[in-house]
Amino acid sequence: MAACLIALGSNLGDRTATLDAAIAALSATAGVQVVRCSAWQLTLPVGGRRAQPEFFNGAALIETSRGAADFHALLQQIEVQLGRQRHERWGDRTLDLDLLLYGDAVIDSPALTVPHPRMSFRHFVLEPAVQIAAPMVHPEIGWTLERLLEHLDGGADCVALVAPSATARRELAAALRERFGLTEGAPSIADERLWPTSSTAWLTVPDGQMSSEHPKLTILLDSPTASEAGRGPTLQIPPTKGDNADREIFAAIAAVWPRLGSRGDQRLQ
Repeated sequence: MAACLIALGSNLGDRTATLDAAIAALSATAGVQVVRCSAWQLTLPVGGRRAQPEFFNGAALIETSRGAADFHALLQQIEVQLGRQRHERWGDRTLDLDLLLYGDAVIDSPALTVPHPRMSFRHFVLEPAVQIAAPMVHPEIGWTLERLLEHLDGGADCVALVAPSATARRELAAALRERFGLTEGAPSIADERLWPTSSTAWLTVPDGQMSSEHPKLTILLDSPTASEAGRGPTLQIPPTKGDNADREIFAAIAAVWPRLGSRGDQRLQ
């Protein structure tokens, strides 16, 4: 049996009833056991259009004899059964079931990425996950879920932009300064392996704290270097992202610093 962690979310219809129904459907499925489920918590949407209804989010710890691809297909099937329709990314949804962790597996296929690529820096994912599975380890970053959540609260309020191209770093830094009012500046970093001086640009959050040596967020942009143990919350943008990269990065900033998300929206008005 594999120990799996899933995230649940809903912002349409009777949200908590839908989440309860999803847990019931999982419990009734052969080869699946719901070990623990978090409380449902009300959260603001991240990444989608403004004025979306609020979400109820939660997490469940599952043990399953199904393989990762089969279990992921099951989650998608339950989404559809309970009314999920896929019209736009980060849009309103009746039900969202994301496979966050499947044991210590690292999977990168066209249909499935595990660990979930955005779980390490999202409060609304980590907070319920820590309620039920605090000791679970992110297999790429090497930190427990509890440590990741604590770092989002206590890490340095800065972003490390790691990219082999100086042009890419410069253009991204300019976009983040313009949208969020970030400024140049770095904490006192000792580990050159994780944030090489030759390929890292640093931006700080206005009125943020810099007492930690680790940034709250690292962005790997078109980098041949995969996520490494010790970096903490990380977003990796592969070259294939293309025009979607900016939106992905802006959503990550807004997830880590919600007040900057509101500021970014105001700059677009």
